[in-house]
Amino acid sequence: MDEKLKSLSECINALKNGQEETKERMENVQRSQEETKNELKEWRKAKKRLRRKWRICREKINSVEDRIAGKMKEEIAVVEEKVGKEIERIKEQVEEKFEEMARNFSQRVEDLEKTLLVCGKTMKETQFVPASAVYKTQICIISEANGGTEGVKACQLAASLRGEAAEVLQTLPDTKRLNLNSLYNVLDLRFGQKYSKDYARLQMKTRIQKAGEILHEYASEEERLANLAFSDHSATVEK
Repeated sequence: MDEKLKSLSECINALKNGQEETKERMENVQRSQEETKNELKEWRKAKKRLRRKWRICREKINSVEDRIAGKMKEEIAVVEEKVGKEIERIKEQVEEKFEEMARNFSQRVEDLEKTLLVCGKTMKETQFVPASAVYKTQICIISEANGGTEGVKACQLAASLRGEAAEVLQTLPDTKRLNLNSLYNVLDLRFGQKYSKDYARLQMKTRIQKAGEILHEYASEEERLANLAFSDHSATVEK
């Protein structure tokens, strides 16, 4: 009987111990679940923080992109404005240049018309005998007195030629017929150097110092003309 009681007591103790162990295990499981729940909560919180940080970063990126886009638009607008102003400036310069060229062309046409009128008037007013030894001097004196240009002088000289002197015009190309020096040269070749002295004397009286010509050069040219005008030595007439 005692052994049975002892055995029963041991069984009861074993059951109590088992219950204690089971209770302890359940408490451990419960703690583990609580820890897992806490970890899940922390993970969710961390996830929320990451999402919030990502949203903030995205907003900052969008803000920077907007600022960059605005800056680029402003710079493009400034460049377009500068390009537009430069185009307008160039257009104005081109228009001014075109107007200037048109004015110059009109002035040249007007000058040519005046030259032709002067030539026509001179042809009526002055008839020179080409065989005269002073025809070249006469042409120069009248032209200098009237303030004529080289073209006017050439026109007057060509219009005054007669006979053999007029025939020399046929030996000149069209571009040289109104060139005063070309006319003088061909007449000198045709009729010799007998008029050179008269022409040299006229040049000495009417020649002035040219722009950019130094005094030494001017004096040398005057000396050359004097030698030609008052000696029997031939020299080259100024071209």
